[in-house]
Amino acid sequence: MNTALLAHGRLYELLQRCDEDLAAEQRAGGCPRCGGVLHSARYRRKPRGLSCLPAEYSWRLSFCCAHE
Repeated sequence: MNTALLAHGRLYELLQRCDEDLAAEQRAGGCPRCGGVLHSARYRRKPRGLSCLPAEYSWRLSFCCAHE
């Protein structure tokens, strides 16, 4: 693995933008099961061995269906 690439701050910025774009697309499409509204749920990332992750990128974007 190229550690220089991982240490570069712009990589995390790009990955965050990709995550946000994919999350917005999924949320706009609704629940894949029932088509209902998706609520936002954010969880801390578990970087597993990567302790240099900046704080602003330490959350992952997740959704849960409004219907149970």
